[in-house]
Amino acid sequence: MRIRAAVLTCALLVFLTSGFLVGCHSPLERRAQVAHSAPSSVAQTEQAGQGRVGLIVDVDETISMTDYPSLLFGRGTDDSRPHEHARDVLGRLNRHFDVTYLTARPQWLTGHTRKWLRDKGFPPGIVLTTARMLDVYWPGAFKKRTIAALRRISPNILIGIGDRHTDVEAYVANGMLAFVVNPRPSVTYHERAVVLKDWGAIEAFFEEHGGSLREPEALRARYGIGGAPLDPSTVRTQPEVDLSLLFEIPVLVPTLLVESLAKAEVSHEQAEAKRALEQVTTPFPEVLRQVAARFGEDKLLKLRLATERGTAVYVVTFLQEGRVCEVKLDTTLETVDKAREVVWMVDQDNAVAARAEARLTFSEALSRSTTEVEGQVYEIELEMDDNRPTYETALMGLGRFLEIEVDAGTGEVIEIEDETAIR
Repeated sequence: MRIRAAVLTCALLVFLTSGFLVGCHSPLERRAQVAHSAPSSVAQTEQAGQGRVGLIVDVDETISMTDYPSLLFGRGTDDSRPHEHARDVLGRLNRHFDVTYLTARPQWLTGHTRKWLRDKGFPPGIVLTTARMLDVYWPGAFKKRTIAALRRISPNILIGIGDRHTDVEAYVANGMLAFVVNPRPSVTYHERAVVLKDWGAIEAFFEEHGGSLREPEALRARYGIGGAPLDPSTVRTQPEVDLSLLFEIPVLVPTLLVESLAKAEVSHEQAEAKRALEQVTTPFPEVLRQVAARFGEDKLLKLRLATERGTAVYVVTFLQEGRVCEVKLDTTLETVDKAREVVWMVDQDNAVAARAEARLTFSEALSRSTTEVEGQVYEIELEMDDNRPTYETALMGLGRFLEIEVDAGTGEVIEIEDETAIR
């Protein structure tokens, strides 16, 4: 017992230390990778706002009996299994509800999570994860902030399903009807939560009360929900009583700490973009139009708004005589310095290939992206992603830093990622 207590104490100290360092080095809020089906993304969220009820579902121990060792350290393997009936019930619910998967898993597991959901036959939906490592262990505030931001976009996101008390509290705090599935022994859930033993019971409840659950106004009236969501900026991360994840996978702490420190650069870049956006007056689409005309649409690879010695500049990456070059322009689009070859670009060949295969123009891709999400654009880039040419647009909206990926051949919205790394 003494040895076990000592081990747990050491783990807790490492955990608290890692949380402190995360906050000091990079005050990350979270990263939300979006959509495990290509066209859903925020457009799906807006659908919920126009009639369909939105349904938020937790992942670990809610729909997944997660095998943490294989998930984290299995070199591509994952022996996690779906909870019985979870896939089929969610599939049937998806006929009437828009599904969003919200998990406090770290962002580097987002692609794996999407693949697992797809391979196991779960219905398509937005997949949201976190970039702030502290939130992996204390997920309550992260989920409250995320749901608050989502409900501001789509007020008809009104139902949440989870297994932890932090899931329930996040749902209730944002005016949602909260369901508990696979309840944990000896855990006291919020008095307003509907606690059901398994997914079979979830389906039975939805079948019995389907009329009121599917209609936003009837749902609000019957269950007294749907009030204004929280203000995300007011939600602060607080230590939570439930530290079960820490003891289940204590080796995750140093892994997450390393990953968190690596994100310091992301935080710096976003702070730079925010300062630059405050200095410009010409809309980004107009700047893009002029830059494309000047350098040639068929030569342009990237346009980024940044700062140099505190002053906003546009960084243009383009092809010149088969070489990838870069030049900086001031806010009047006058050249700041001479164009120079980019010799450090690791994926240079991919960028050239993407340019050759792209069918959409930069302006068309930008228009497609901003139709999905409104905000202040500060970057658009053409690159190869999964062997297809892709435009990636970065913008700031609703206080978030978002990236929208658009297929450069078809115009399809592939994915929307919440890259927020600063508060």
